[in-house]
Amino acid sequence: YQSQDRVENVEVLRSTNVWIDATPPVTAWHIGSPWYVGVDGTNYITPTTTVTFTAEDPTLPTGQLGSGVIKIEISIDGAAFVAYGSALTFAEGRHTILYRSMDNVENLEAVRTLLLQSDNAPPVTALSVLGGHQSPGPEGSFYASLDSRYALPAVDPVVNEVAAGVAWTRWQDAGGVFQTFASPISLAEGIHPLGYQSQDNVGNVEVLRSTTVM
Repeated sequence: YQSQDRVENVEVLRSTNVWIDATPPVTAWHIGSPWYVGVDGTNYITPTTTVTFTAEDPTLPTGQLGSGVIKIEISIDGAAFVAYGSALTFAEGRHTILYRSMDNVENLEAVRTLLLQSDNAPPVTALSVLGGHQSPGPEGSFYASLDSRYALPAVDPVVNEVAAGVAWTRWQDAGGVFQTFASPISLAEGIHPLGYQSQDNVGNVEVLRSTTVM
């Protein structure tokens, strides 16, 4: 572009490149550890799990870089959108996070949604006796016949509408090596101080429980 005055003085030709950016940024979320994805796609976390967001402004069709991301915005559990700044954590319960980004020429990304369930409660394990004969013993222990078998049913309690599910149950006899519980347990004649506990799918571990079988 250039101009000329009325006496034909002509300006030196000037030039400027204009890149038309009509594409909004693309935002992604990143979940730290512990994190478990259920069979239905549910994202289970704990109150210590960090959640972060990043955004990129796509390259233009001409191959040039886009105008660049100016901000990421988030809305947590129905609150107003605010600028995202640093890693987030979420208290126990269900959470809905809406997120979007804007570039430097104000192309605004369509709102996206991230659903999270934060679990802070460990499973609860019980000792169940199958068959045989039993009678009460001292201080919470019990006597059992040799043909008695022992199961360790565990449940992950629903707290604030969240339960990540039981990952494993383990047991030990008289403080020995832990064994993963998979089928009913048989015990030889003698005194057996049994310890047992479970862990859920996001690493919440139950306090070790104990029962003595004689």
